[in-house]
Amino acid sequence: MTPNARAANAFIRQLQKRREKQQNFGGTEFVRIVRKSGRDRKPPGNFVDSSFLFIRSANGDSGVRPLAGNVPFWLSPDLRISPLTGLGAYTQTLEAGKTYSIACVVRNRGDVAAPSAKVEFFLADPTIGMDTRFAKRLGVGSTWIAPRGSGEVRTLYTVPANEAGHKCLFGRVFSFSPLDLPIDDFQLDPRVDRHIGQLNLNIVPQSTALTFQWIHQPNANDTIELRSAPLADLLALGHPALGDFKLSEGRELTARLRRALFKLIEDDGGKVSLERTRTGIQLISKGKGPSAVEQRKVSNRLDKALQAIQKGAKPSEFSEIFIASRKLNRAAARHLLQLELPSFGLRKGQATAIHLQGLDGNTGQPKGGITLLITG
Repeated sequence: MTPNARAANAFIRQLQKRREKQQNFGGTEFVRIVRKSGRDRKPPGNFVDSSFLFIRSANGDSGVRPLAGNVPFWLSPDLRISPLTGLGAYTQTLEAGKTYSIACVVRNRGDVAAPSAKVEFFLADPTIGMDTRFAKRLGVGSTWIAPRGSGEVRTLYTVPANEAGHKCLFGRVFSFSPLDLPIDDFQLDPRVDRHIGQLNLNIVPQSTALTFQWIHQPNANDTIELRSAPLADLLALGHPALGDFKLSEGRELTARLRRALFKLIEDDGGKVSLERTRTGIQLISKGKGPSAVEQRKVSNRLDKALQAIQKGAKPSEFSEIFIASRKLNRAAARHLLQLELPSFGLRKGQATAIHLQGLDGNTGQPKGGITLLITG
């Protein structure tokens, strides 16, 4: 270590001791003032300042996790992909050879500035469930985010021929100083991690096929459901493409959705079985990995830990459950599925929307989704 580095470390330790002394003094004075008032009140606890970085998964999202199960958390209003030649023309369909601007808005609900909040960008095929090992890392950018403020991070991406087509975009924010890190190294799950944002919107014609990834545990019992998407979910995005179509929704879509067909693309030797249900399909995978009981136990403990942290508990109190969750997610596997869409009777200029939503049968928790804007 160089002399300058040793001097810097010594100065930092001195500042930390002064800060701790001041905090202790403040806490003592508060207790004295409260007791002197003569009122039977509980003295305030020590104030611990921190950042609180998050990417919204929906309008009105304040970073509280876990999210409710009815929130389409794969439609983040804070993520955008635009052609460099038209920054207002948001899209999820990338053309080979073109350069795109990819942007992510990050918010800080904490009381400490994040001088260098970093955002990693990942691009993947349409996917239910997500893992960084099954995505392409595009790069990382950084920005200053003030307390109770927000900032935008951008990166440029030129699309090679093998990456063209419909894509799912992820953003993952983190900071080392102050320390504000995602829950997992690999899993990208906006439902439980405020550091993750996902935009999984695809515009496809009726009577066509869509290929998508299914990320799952080796021992899985998942369902994928098709349901009509409320127009409010799409309008909240403010996507420019919505202005090109007359949107419709209604119960009559449910009957047409039952004509949709799912199939497994690759032959995996029978490890995965598909069974049609009234609203979609059930997917059962059997392999070497955590049991259903272990998955359910870790998921429940993680949700309770997140709820306790929202109420003021320190994340360090739950390090054991975070370690168990990371260990569980290392076993993730992937299969490719194809969805053949029926005709919805749409004419040119008309569109409707459906949610393709996954549910983890072992844990009972939502595990991601894809929203399809189906055009005539």
